[in-house]
This record gives sequence, C-alpha cells and structure tokens, in this order.
Amino acid sequence: MVRFYTPQVVPLKNGKYELSIRYRDESFTGIKKKAIRLSKDTAYARGKGETTLKKRIKDSLSEIEYKDTTLDKLKDKLISNMEEQGLAYKTIETYKANLNVINKTFKDQTVSTIKAVTVNRYLNDASYKKKLSNGTVHSFMVLFFKIFNYAEQFGYLKDNPNSKIKVNYRDESKKKLDKIENWYLTDDEFKTLMNYCDEKKRPDYKEFFQWLYLTGMRIGEGSAIQVKDIFKIDDTYYADVNGTLICKKGWRKQPFTKTVKGMRKVSLPDQAVELYQKHKVDKKDDDYLFTNMYSGGPLNVSSVDRWLGIFNDKEELTKDISSHIFRHTHVSKLAEAGFPLPVISDRVGHENEETTRKIYLHITKKVHKKYDDKMVL
Repeated sequence: MVRFYTPQVVPLKNGKYELSIRYRDESFTGIKKKAIRLSKDTAYARGKGETTLKKRIKDSLSEIEYKDTTLDKLKDKLISNMEEQGLAYKTIETYKANLNVINKTFKDQTVSTIKAVTVNRYLNDASYKKKLSNGTVHSFMVLFFKIFNYAEQFGYLKDNPNSKIKVNYRDESKKKLDKIENWYLTDDEFKTLMNYCDEKKRPDYKEFFQWLYLTGMRIGEGSAIQVKDIFKIDDTYYADVNGTLICKKGWRKQPFTKTVKGMRKVSLPDQAVELYQKHKVDKKDDDYLFTNMYSGGPLNVSSVDRWLGIFNDKEELTKDISSHIFRHTHVSKLAEAGFPLPVISDRVGHENEETTRKIYLHITKKVHKKYDDKMVL
C-alpha cells in the first residue's frame, strides 16, 4: 500500500509554486517524488493540488506494464502453472495435446492480438468443417479460456476476450442415441474377446479384462491396484481404489483417482476374489496385482488399447473397443440386474452421473420392453 509523506511547496522564479509529495510503495525500493505546478499558494490550491497529485501517483502505480508474448511461448508457462496447481497428470496431458493442436494455428501470434472473433471462427470450423465432436470443441473453448485468463493474470493481456467467445454446437442428439449401445459389450462380444485372448495366449490380458468387467474400475485404477489394496471384512472382500497408473518417467502410481468420488471401496464378487487369490501368489504387498506376462511391469492403457484395437479390426466390430468399455459394460450388467442408479454411480465412482444414467435408462428400457412383451392376458 502506498505511503505518502508531508507535501512540500516551494516558490519558483516565474512566480508560481511547485507542490511535491514523496511516497513509498512495495512495488519498488526506496522513496520516489512527484510534483505539480500551482499558480497560487493558498490553502485551497494546496488541498486541490495534493488531491490531484495523490490520484496521479495511485494511477501510475496501478498501471501494469504488459508484455507481448506468442502463444507458442506462453503454453509452456501455462502448463507449468497447471503442474504447480497439482492438476492430475492425465488432465495435464490432455491439455498439452489440445494446446499443441491450437498452437499449430496460433503459434506465432501474440496473445494480445488473438481476438474473440478469430477464436469463434476457429471453433466453428472445428465443429462444422472438421466435424469434431461437441465434446472436443468444448474442450478447445475451455482451453482458450484458460489461456486468456492466465495471460491476463500475469500481465500478457489487458483486454480478456473470454466473454465474447461463443460456440454454436452441432445437433448430436441422433449420434448420441445411436452410440449408447456401442458403449458396452454384449455377452457374446465379451465371450468373443475372451476366446481371442485364449487364441493369442494372453491370459494376463484376459484376466485383467475380467477384473475390469467385474469391478467397473477405470483401467488406470485397475492397473494401480496393489496386493495390499485388497482386504476382507467379515465374509466380504473389498478393493481399496486409491490411485491411478500414470506414465511420468516410467509407469508409477498416482495417489489419487480421476475424481474425488473415484477414491472408494469396491466389494468384490466371487470371481474377482478368485482372480485376486491367483495373482497375489509370490507377490509382495506393494506389488501390482496385475502385470504384463512378458515385461513384469503393470498393465497400462497404451498397450492394452493397442491390443484391443487389433482385436477390433480382426473381428470387424461396429463399435470401437477400448479399455473403458469394460467399465460401461459393468454399469450395463448392474442396471440389467436391477440395481438402483445411485448405487451404481457410487460403485463406479462417477462424479458426473450423465454417462451412467444414459446407459442405465437404455438398459432398463430394454428390460421393461421384454417384460411388457411377456405380459399378455
């Protein structure tokens, strides 16, 4: 906060007067002085001059020296800031990937010259020309918000254009409706995948997929399960989901999950308990429960998704199969068995119940239809 010293008035040779004020502020070291001219040395003139001078000093101190920088240079600072905030590794990696996409267009442009209309055109082209999904376009918009907010906060931007950035989303209602059945595996599809694992002699993949199917864990959560994370209360076994597997200078366990609700205890059905009993043999408490049969390292999303992609191409399935499909399949089986939506959401640790709700309603609608068809007089 600025500190003012007693004003001083001295006469000048031209018959006028100089009113000066010395001041100190935390933004600089030492003491500075500012002055104005007075035509008269009266109490009124001094009072008015002092008010004017103090306002000028405060205005000058509040002015920020804005520094121009390109998006290419700013993006590294933004990512470092995200890391300092403690954002999840996977979240930061997603931001990095999207920043690199945006950077191809705006790389050499200074942030202060990127206008809202330019961003709106970019987002509109991404949606209607490149046919990117609404979700992807929305993630780009959120990233632009973060770029401009960071630039404004740290003196690279004076006028923040965020309030003028808008997206005209495409109508994806039909696409979403068609996609729901592709979010999970049917019993026949899951059986085909298990047979493929046997054919390729990959029991490690087969049993890990069964674990994800039976527990509803995200692949990072399932990969990060250690022997010590399984415990028993009375006659029930539980898995303590307390982290996720990330790749940062090698694969390691991050001590938190994607969302707060992801930190949970999952009861294990009998078949999952059998998998635990089998895979804990000759392992220490800190060892990962599921490991690659060749490398001995944890099963990770990259290798698993590549392998599932090969299976998908071979079988020529109409749905894209990734490691996340087992989680959705778990939701579909619970819905089919009649479990309430809140119970399912708690079990899989969904922060946002939208995906769970859509699968739940889709499955229960099919079950009700079967029931209605059988109800005849």
